[in-house]
Amino acid sequence: MQAIFTGLTEAGAQVAEHRDPCVLPKALKNEAEQVGHRAAQARDGAAMVRFLHWLAKKAPQGGVDEISAQERLYQFRQDTGQLRDLSFDTISGAGPNGAVVHYRVSEESNRMLEPGSVYLVDSGGHIPMALPTSPAHCGSGREKHLQTSGTASPACSRATLRSPARCFQKGTLGSQLDPIARQFLWTAGLDYAHGTGHGVGSFLSVHEARRG
Repeated sequence: MQAIFTGLTEAGAQVAEHRDPCVLPKALKNEAEQVGHRAAQARDGAAMVRFLHWLAKKAPQGGVDEISAQERLYQFRQDTGQLRDLSFDTISGAGPNGAVVHYRVSEESNRMLEPGSVYLVDSGGHIPMALPTSPAHCGSGREKHLQTSGTASPACSRATLRSPARCFQKGTLGSQLDPIARQFLWTAGLDYAHGTGHGVGSFLSVHEARRG
């Protein structure tokens, strides 16, 4: 995008920066899209539940590292028979690696999931929306903080992000819910340099803008 702006400027064009008019219409989902997205989320969620069950049983026994956990999650998604592709490269971070923004595990950085540590996985898959009139697919993301076993350190317990279920009125903006998720970190004098949540689309950017 910057290269396009630079090229236009160098050619003598006057660039006017405005918000893309397609952003809001894309964020508004019709009833068919909403039903489809819920179905896709349910399919992908089933694979995630199987993975979390596997992780809860296997990680405390030892022998599970970031790469093997990542590969097992991918296999659970494949086993659904619905996976078209991953939404993005899975973030699989154990211990301090879980604090690295957009972490990508490699053979050099690969860590074991040690008892008493925290493991973070952020992943998603393109799953069919189960609509007979729509060939679109949905990308879904999950982020879980898992204590494999043992007792978390006081610092870790204090910094754990909690986003409890809340009731809110129709029309409430995502930006209005953001402080609810951050309140526990703010109480501890901490924060995170990301937005809370993002829009969901069909084979679109996993960070499609959300309304509000």
